[in-house]
Amino acid sequence: MVYIDPTGHDAYFFYGLPHGKNGGFQERAEKDAARWLKDHNTKAHVVGIDTEKEFINEWDSMGSDDEDIELVSLYFHSNSNNLILDYTKDEYMTTNKKES
Repeated sequence: MVYIDPTGHDAYFFYGLPHGKNGGFQERAEKDAARWLKDHNTKAHVVGIDTEKEFINEWDSMGSDDEDIELVSLYFHSNSNNLILDYTKDEYMTTNKKES
């Protein structure tokens, strides 16, 4: 049985691309997006990211087509303060106020 989400809310799956010795997360993001689509019958957006600017632009454009958003998933290498976008180019998203 397929559950059809009556709200029609979309989901976004942001993932890191391969860089240096880190593999990417495209396969995992696409698998989870396919499961979302099957289970909820609503749109699943899969977005590969490798720069801070790209992350910000894609994040800010979520919902720009008047869709409501139910779920956002992030698939990146990380540590306690950073999403690692591409360590070979010093591309990180940080929660550490001392870093920029």
